[in-house]
Amino acid sequence: MRVSRNGTIIEGGRSCNNPWLLFVEARQTHKLQQDEVAEQIGVHPMAISAWERRKYPPARRHWDKIEKVLGIPKTDIATHAAGFSLPNNNSDL
Repeated sequence: MRVSRNGTIIEGGRSCNNPWLLFVEARQTHKLQQDEVAEQIGVHPMAISAWERRKYPPARRHWDKIEKVLGIPKTDIATHAAGFSLPNNNSDL
């Protein structure tokens, strides 16, 4: 996965203006359901849904497991999480 100078994800020669679609694509590539990913990462399935719908980014404490389970590099998660304002109570993220 590469990121263009303007922050657009370039995946396999095509660009994706919504980098959070990478969560959906990675999950589908690994043939996993949201609840399976949630269990492996250690979050509620609704968190996976929220990440995929770009409601909020995953908390940093989950980045290692996301990278391991879905193959999304932490640097890519960080790049796109930087533009979000996290809710005041992010204990469930």
